[in-house]
Amino acid sequence: MKVLMDKLFEAMILKLMEEKYITMENYFLDGTKIEANANKYSFVWKKSTEKFEAKLKEKIQETLQHIHELTQLEGTGEMELEQNAEIAEQDLETVAREIEEKVETLTEEIEKETDTTLRKEKRRERSQWKKPLKLIRENYIPRLAKYKEQNEIFGDRNSYSKTDKDATFMRMKEDHMKNGQLKPGYNVQMGTENQFILFYTIHQRPTDTRCFIPHMEKLASTSLPMPETIISDAGYGSEENYVYAVGDDV
Repeated sequence: MKVLMDKLFEAMILKLMEEKYITMENYFLDGTKIEANANKYSFVWKKSTEKFEAKLKEKIQETLQHIHELTQLEGTGEMELEQNAEIAEQDLETVAREIEEKVETLTEEIEKETDTTLRKEKRRERSQWKKPLKLIRENYIPRLAKYKEQNEIFGDRNSYSKTDKDATFMRMKEDHMKNGQLKPGYNVQMGTENQFILFYTIHQRPTDTRCFIPHMEKLASTSLPMPETIISDAGYGSEENYVYAVGDDV
């Protein structure tokens, strides 16, 4: 349906040009923000995710250091741990599997051991390994996966809504509470001429400045002709946009 609607819209504009209702010479561009059908308290902020992820990685490094110390105390040197600020989910998975093998080995030794004192020592040793294993399996790996997913959803945005992940939190013109509250929404850009909508694009960026080039690039990818003159307000004013508008003549 989406592809069909786009083709139908283009066909209608071309028909209006054919009938001389529009010329595509003067292109009046403006944007408006439309609130998304999403919970306004369902926000996820990029800065918060970055802060929580950084704290998580600090805890992971502390745990890896603790595991390293346990390995050194045993003098086995079997578990090679690479302490890295950019520790990945798969790296922790490898560490967890090695610890699980260690715990299984200790469990087997406990079952075979007949000396009560030695059994207690091995149980204590196994308990020391189980604590970091539980942290990695139940805390670190799930949270790393969660933050990775959130960062992929963010892209170049600073926020998104949990109930509509395509929506970005923006300041709306309709502010009934007069408190400047951010709401999940979309920035809709429209070009007009002679009261007809010539073209439209929907953006996740709250400022018109950053929507100008993507809007024009999308227009250029259609069968519609590019306008000779673009008229817009100061909200689109930036050196990058001016250079783009001038094009090869600059």
